[in-house]
Amino acid sequence: MSEILGPREQAALEMERQKAIAEYLRESLAGEERVATPMDPKCEVSVVIPAYAEREGIFRPLLSLARQEGIRPEQFEVIIVVNNPPSEPVRAADMSLLEWERKRDLYLMGTYQNQQTLGIVRALSGGEIPTDASDEERGQIEEIRSRGIRVFAVDKASDGKTLPPSAANVGGARNRGAAEAVERFFKQKRNGIVAQSDADVRFPPDYVASLIRAYGADPELVGVSGRIEFEMTDEMKALFRDMASVATMFSEYQWLTDRLKAGDAVRAGRKADTEHAVHFSGANMSGR
Repeated sequence: MSEILGPREQAALEMERQKAIAEYLRESLAGEERVATPMDPKCEVSVVIPAYAEREGIFRPLLSLARQEGIRPEQFEVIIVVNNPPSEPVRAADMSLLEWERKRDLYLMGTYQNQQTLGIVRALSGGEIPTDASDEERGQIEEIRSRGIRVFAVDKASDGKTLPPSAANVGGARNRGAAEAVERFFKQKRNGIVAQSDADVRFPPDYVASLIRAYGADPELVGVSGRIEFEMTDEMKALFRDMASVATMFSEYQWLTDRLKAGDAVRAGRKADTEHAVHFSGANMSGR
């Protein structure tokens, strides 16, 4: 049975919580360039997406979010964290010249694509459409604009703006975006849902609406993790189709075993081990 706190204890607990959040934001966002546009007061979900070398695929998540059903555009926003290391890879002593050149070329291609991605995201916030955008991409930009969703860029890819080398990766970009989202809710003195995914996904049409329903139905719900399905397109070769099938099966297996472990703990009268009861994947997770 949970302990019932009196008004004074509840107030003290809330003060400690506010202090902890403020300290987390100071540590995470000190000296950082911020999203200037305030959060819409009706926003309930902030979707954080890290992106590296995603110029060709960035419209996949953005279009699927723009086409969300059962939800109004002001009820959610999207934060794209465009991220790359501050400098090209250094050739290690045991690295062949060919291998180093390959890594360097991939890095240079990624940084070039990141600047293009920033241009696209800024166009969605009212900036000029990039001159190198194809006719199809121009149409996609116009569609996303017309649907009214708010998309913001966090630039961790340009000179002088990158994360430290140890944090300039997908995890560091994800953490940077999550801190931005937390701070935006915190400024409005209210709670919200911070959802996290990847830049190569396609969201189901009820993604945002289902998150709002889940958290609204359970005030004590802290986090939600979802399953991941891997697309198998006609362009994929048989090998990659097989690999996608294996990856999907592993994701389903992990999800099922985690649920069964949590159920066993509850049936045995024990509190489920929250560190292992749910498998959280950065490609599909959220927290209050």
